[in-house]
Amino acid sequence: MQTNSDTQTPQHEPVQQKSRWWLWGVIIVLIILVVILLLMLIGGYGCTSTTTEQGNTTEQMRKDSIAKAERELFIRDSIAIVEREMYVRDSIASIKAMASLELVQTWSKIPGDAGEYTIPYTLVSPHEELIVAAVSNNQEWINIDNVDIDNTTIHFSTTENILTDDRAGSITISYGEKEYIYVVVQTINNVFDASPTGTIDGHEYVDLGLSVKWATCNVGANNPEESGDYFAWGETKTKEIYTVDTHDKSLREIDFFNSDIDGDVDHDAATANWGGRWRMPTDKEVDELVKKCDWEVTKINGINGYKVTSKANGNSIFLPFGGARDKSLLGYNVAGGYWSASRNITVCGYALYINSKEVKTTFIDPASGFTVRAVIK
Repeated sequence: MQTNSDTQTPQHEPVQQKSRWWLWGVIIVLIILVVILLLMLIGGYGCTSTTTEQGNTTEQMRKDSIAKAERELFIRDSIAIVEREMYVRDSIASIKAMASLELVQTWSKIPGDAGEYTIPYTLVSPHEELIVAAVSNNQEWINIDNVDIDNTTIHFSTTENILTDDRAGSITISYGEKEYIYVVVQTINNVFDASPTGTIDGHEYVDLGLSVKWATCNVGANNPEESGDYFAWGETKTKEIYTVDTHDKSLREIDFFNSDIDGDVDHDAATANWGGRWRMPTDKEVDELVKKCDWEVTKINGINGYKVTSKANGNSIFLPFGGARDKSLLGYNVAGGYWSASRNITVCGYALYINSKEVKTTFIDPASGFTVRAVIK
C-alpha cells in the first residue's frame, strides 16, 4: 500500500507547475500589453504636442512676418513723407527765389482823352499772384480793368484830362517779393487856345502873319476839330460816293489843265458855300503854310490833328485828321486831305496830305473826296 501511495504523489506536481507558469505567462502578457498601451499613449501625446508646437511656431512666424512688413512699410512711407515735405519746401523756396516779372516797358505817355490801354509783360516764373494797383494825382483817372495772365497784358483805362497841364500817375505791379512801377503821363486834351483873330462874313479866322488869313475851321464845320464837308476837286456840293464815275466830267477836260479855281463860285467850294471873299487856297499859299509854320501832332476833344503855329507871330490853327471819302469814309482821325484851288496838267488836284508822321503836298486824283480849309485876304 505504501508503495502505491508514494508512487501517486509525484504525478500531481507537474500539473501544478504548469498552472503556475500559465498564470505568470498571462501576467507577463498583460504587463507587456499595459506597457505597449502606455507607450502608445505616451507616443500619441508626444505627437500631438509636437504638432501643436509646430502650429504655434508657424503662426508666430506669420505674425512676425506681417509685423516686419508693416514696420518696413511705415518706415518707407515715413521716409517718403519727409522727402516729399523737403521737396515741397525746397520747391517753394526755389519758386520764391525765381519769381520774377519783366515789363516790356516801364513808361507810357498817353493822350488827353479817355481811353483803354494795355501794359505788356512777361512772367518768367508764373507761380506767384500778380497784384496791380494804380496811384494817380489830380484825380483818380487811372483804372485797372483786368489782369490777364494768359495774354500777358494788364488792361487799364483813363478818364479825359480836362486840366490845363499834363498829369502823371503810376501803376504798381507786385509779383512775389518784387515790385515794378509803370509810370503813366497823360497830356492835356485842349493843347492850345484856338481863339480867332477876327470874323469876316460870319466866319472866324486867325492871322498867322502870312499872305492870307486862314479860317479857324473847315468848310461845313462849326468847330476846329470837326471835319466838315467833303468835296471832289472843282465841285461845290457833297455827295454819297466820290469816284471817277461820279466826278463832274467837264472838270477832267483840258480847260482845267494847269489852272486855279480860287474865287470861282461855280467850282470853288469855299466861295460857293461861304460867299464873299472866302475861297480855297492856291498851291503857293498851301506851300507857304507848310514852310512858315511849325507843325505839332496834337488833339482837341479826342480828335487827332496838327497844331499849326506861325513862326512869324505865334498864332495857331488846328487841322484835324478828317480822312477822305470814296465809297465810304477812310482814315478818319488818322490822316487828312485838304484841297487847294490848283491843278496840274496831268489832271490831278494839288492837295495837302497830313498824318501823324508827315506833312506833305502832293497831286491827287480830283475825284477824291477831301476837306477844304478856306482863306481870305
